[in-house]
Amino acid sequence: MDLVEFLNARLDEDERVATAAHWDGHPDETCWSVYLGDQEWHERRMVVLDHEDNGVALVSDLATDEAGRAFGVAIAASESSDEDAIARHIARFDPQRIAAEVDAKRRILVEHRQDSLPNGIDLNECATCGGVNEAWPCLTLRLLALPYAQHPDYDESWRP
Repeated sequence: MDLVEFLNARLDEDERVATAAHWDGHPDETCWSVYLGDQEWHERRMVVLDHEDNGVALVSDLATDEAGRAFGVAIAASESSDEDAIARHIARFDPQRIAAEVDAKRRILVEHRQDSLPNGIDLNECATCGGVNEAWPCLTLRLLALPYAQHPDYDESWRP
């Protein structure tokens, strides 16, 4: 597996997870927010755990008001956590944002593709960075892969 294949596989995973998190089935309308308070919640819930398997936050389906309008994601944190910070972090990385990041990273992959000659022979340089004689995969792609360095398929030779 080369670096571009690795990145595409990770982006596919990110996209699948974000798409699955669209609880209301309308990905273009999903924007998570934080609501801390007493309401009656739906049955589906997910607990966010910390490194010691302590419950950090309880995430429930979108809550609804008396008129049936959805208004947020329920977050309830454990006593030992900073519930506001955790809730805001979860809401900040909602499925819409992840989808936008995946799209932007895919565009970077296209922009920094391996350059080739008109006859189809691949060059060992980036189509964008090649003018500075940087070997392909370029620094941009290697930096793009860095957040995935703990993945078992990550190749240490890609590390910038």
